[in-house]
Amino acid sequence: MKRIIAMFLSTMLILMMSAFAFAAVDSDEYEVVITAPEEDEPLALVNEDDKFFVTGYIMANDDDIIEWIELRIGNETLAFDEDDDEFDDIIGEWDDDKFSFKFVVSPDDFDIEDDEDGEYDFQVSADVNTDKDSNIEQELTSDEKTIDMEFDHTADYALWITSPDDGDDIMTDSWGKDVTIKGWIQADEGDMLESLRIEIEHLDGDADEVINIIDASDDSVMMSNEKFEFEADWDLSEEGDFEITVFARIDVDEDVDDEVLRDEVTVEVIYDEDYDDDEDEDDDDKDEAMDNHPAAPAIANKLLKDWGYANRYRGTNLISEVAKFMGPNTDFDGESKLDAEDYEDAIEAFLKDRIDELDDMDVPAAPGNSANKGNGKDKDKGK
Repeated sequence: MKRIIAMFLSTMLILMMSAFAFAAVDSDEYEVVITAPEEDEPLALVNEDDKFFVTGYIMANDDDIIEWIELRIGNETLAFDEDDDEFDDIIGEWDDDKFSFKFVVSPDDFDIEDDEDGEYDFQVSADVNTDKDSNIEQELTSDEKTIDMEFDHTADYALWITSPDDGDDIMTDSWGKDVTIKGWIQADEGDMLESLRIEIEHLDGDADEVINIIDASDDSVMMSNEKFEFEADWDLSEEGDFEITVFARIDVDEDVDDEVLRDEVTVEVIYDEDYDDDEDEDDDDKDEAMDNHPAAPAIANKLLKDWGYANRYRGTNLISEVAKFMGPNTDFDGESKLDAEDYEDAIEAFLKDRIDELDDMDVPAAPGNSANKGNGKDKDKGK
């Protein structure tokens, strides 16, 4: 008897859960909602080839079938049904009573040219097939927005390394620990981030390393109006001064050259077996110098930025030259880093002399380096 009662209760529980699941979206709750672009913000585009997103969701149940979906802008329509190859890229997985959708389009798909600014009616419609209720065979739903489209927009392209900070020391008490390199990329909505790599150059050694985050067209990421954040683990293996450079290649469109972005920081990796116990006194005389006084490459990097120069000037890596000129215990031209003022003066004098020498040489700037600051001869060099 107890077994029969238990089976009855289990059956009732399953039926109740099923009924609850089926009731998640009722017949009058089917709808399409466009979430982007926004009605109150102009859709700023470069030209008629500039891609943008139209995104949103369809309120429906898990076992419903989205038979077709279409996007109409003005008098033109893009329609896709479940048999089209692109359909799975547009309709996402069901989640929380919703099927998401994402159209990737350009004005050229709708015969809109870049001299045709103005307001346009956007409408997304979908056909939902359900057999849960004999009275509901299909639900035709749609949503509509009026969007202001503006052309000749100029995107703000930027790449920044946010961690580690430029000139900072990285302390470790054991090799094999990771340091996370972080940053972000800003590009125009619809641009493709085709490659992203991190180059780590050991300025006084041979431990150069390349970390590819995106290195093939199949891995390309379409940019949105949010910043693209990246991070990668750097496996620490030895001491020294390092230059970390991040490169990104952005495919804007077919008629515009790719946008190549870069940012760089210089850091010093220091091994200190007492690092975890540095709150207590230890016998490592190096601690004070390394903890409180940056090494020559970090100071050189700061000076060059203050003067408006890139680290690579007329084909020469000035930071690398500073690192190679350092003496024992990171002394520079006989000056100890503990004597901060004299140490910086020695580095400043070295840099000015090298820049003057390079300016006097008949050497063209390195290929692809035209965007670097300091390619002319009229800089003040801190004077």
